[in-house]
Amino acid sequence: MTTPDALDALGHLGYAAIYLGQVLLARRSRAGWVLRLAGTALWLGIGLALELSSVWVWSAIGLGIDARGWWSWRRPGAGPRGCPETGDRRPAGMRRPPGALSPAGTGAGAPREGDSSHPRGRSIDRGSPETGPTGERR
Repeated sequence: MTTPDALDALGHLGYAAIYLGQVLLARRSRAGWVLRLAGTALWLGIGLALELSSVWVWSAIGLGIDARGWWSWRRPGAGPRGCPETGDRRPAGMRRPPGALSPAGTGAGAPREGDSSHPRGRSIDRGSPETGPTGERR
């Protein structure tokens, strides 16, 4: 049996690994997944040692999530560097095709009014704040 002080120290170490891993992930480092896996594994052990299902069940779920994240960053075109062609960091199945509209309605590469590819087929000159559509001063 492990002493409460030892479990407490392991708990601090586990949380430190999880939070440092999160910082590394924010900086796009794959090492963050390894630290998160180690920290979550420590908490899984603590939960099992204390026979607390609320700790070990959620730690096991966290291990699965972290393992999936680490694995997905190992695939070509995923992870910190993103897709080699587009730089998109979303998994391949979640990438939008070029010209697709974003939820806000203006995706990268979508035709804009004034582009020759716009559905209206021509540019609409609205002028500038100083001039009207015909180029005259307002």
